[in-house]
Amino acid sequence: MMAGRGKAIARGLVSEATAARLRWKKSREARQALHGLARAGRGVSEEVRKRAREEARDRFGDARHAEWLMVYAAVQGRYREGWIPDSHYIERIMPRINGISHHLAWTRAATPAFFDDPAVCDLLYLINGRALGRDLAPMSMADAVRSLHAHGPHVVFKADNSAFGKGVRILSVPDLSADRLKALGNGVFQPRLTPHPDLAGFGSNALA
Repeated sequence: MMAGRGKAIARGLVSEATAARLRWKKSREARQALHGLARAGRGVSEEVRKRAREEARDRFGDARHAEWLMVYAAVQGRYREGWIPDSHYIERIMPRINGISHHLAWTRAATPAFFDDPAVCDLLYLINGRALGRDLAPMSMADAVRSLHAHGPHVVFKADNSAFGKGVRILSVPDLSADRLKALGNGVFQPRLTPHPDLAGFGSNALA
């Protein structure tokens, strides 16, 4: 019984540490955004800062959420009602809405279970050193390499638990081999998309 209680305490400490790290990360992101916006001449007035702090305390229970409200005001050029701070959304709303699915969604091979639609551009998945086709049927690494050759000179590999560009790599198909695929870890291969020429004119490497 003592062992079980000890495990429960340990899990609680890990959970608290994880939550604290998330709060720190979101706060850092907001401060960096505010700093960048201010350098670009899009700072916020003291009046907006005061309003953001008051609304963060009254509506979201903590003044630290004010940083994201200030970011939105800086981008918008004025303060508007109805904003939900990114920090509050990530910490409070997403876990309640998605539940365990929030964690499952970080595994790329779970995509067919959530979005079984031809519009999904996944080609194949890598899980624990094995390759699975789009239909999750097992395939050899040699077959996986051959199948990727049908999708142009480059493909995109997105690692599990990746987002905002983290864990995303553009790979040369001729350089791929069974050993190279195994070394990539878990994730999904997708074709490399190119923007319409009108959008490419904006000069951004990020498709979104």
